[in-house]
Amino acid sequence: IGGFFPDTDPAYAGADSMKLLEQVLDDPRVRDWRVENLDLTIVAQKPRLLPYRETMRQNLAAALRICVGQVSVKATTTEKLGFEGREEGISASCVVLLSR
Repeated sequence: IGGFFPDTDPAYAGADSMKLLEQVLDDPRVRDWRVENLDLTIVAQKPRLLPYRETMRQNLAAALRICVGQVSVKATTTEKLGFEGREEGISASCVVLLSR
């Protein structure tokens, strides 16, 4: 299912991503699905994310309506390699197990 919030629509510029996530969860197309767990890895040279990790887990769990224990948030660097290492951007990878 795609096309919820196209990046070409200026209405979503600067939008609160947690609120967008909550809108997706309320959509009839996904209402029958449940998040069993989420594993998120953020790649960034800076900022150091360890001080924010627990807050990120709590916020994601609340938005997804699941327990904090079902959310894993990790952060790593590329040891100054690539665009992340040059501090030109941040990337993330997320795997979510869903059930009906």
